[in-house]
Amino acid sequence: MPPLDDLETLPTVEAEEPAPRTLLLRLRGDLDAAAADQMTSVLDEELSHGGFSRILVDLSRVTLLSTAASTVLQQLRRRCRTQQMHLVLVGAGRPAVHRPLRIAGLLPLFDIRPTLQSALAGHAIPRSAGR
Repeated sequence: MPPLDDLETLPTVEAEEPAPRTLLLRLRGDLDAAAADQMTSVLDEELSHGGFSRILVDLSRVTLLSTAASTVLQQLRRRCRTQQMHLVLVGAGRPAVHRPLRIAGLLPLFDIRPTLQSALAGHAIPRSAGR
């Protein structure tokens, strides 16, 4: 069994429906290329059933956001726009997430909420407060 520190960085991708027509994708650990593939598989499976109007992506426990994972988020954003779904990133203020998204120029493209509770309630934070 890996040491506890290693368990925190192991990537996990979980999906659930915390509210009607809302898909919550919980991401944890180091989101490398393999985790990005897992993200894509889970999203494809969940979205194939349809019926979602909102997608929440919880990044609050992400320890590394790779370029591949950022690309999956961009693709998800495009998919949400074409299928009239609202995409919200939760916890993108963490340095491991915020920095790569900011450097890539992607932060302004996403609706970002500080907590899952605020995302579920629909309360946005001002863009300037999220930087």
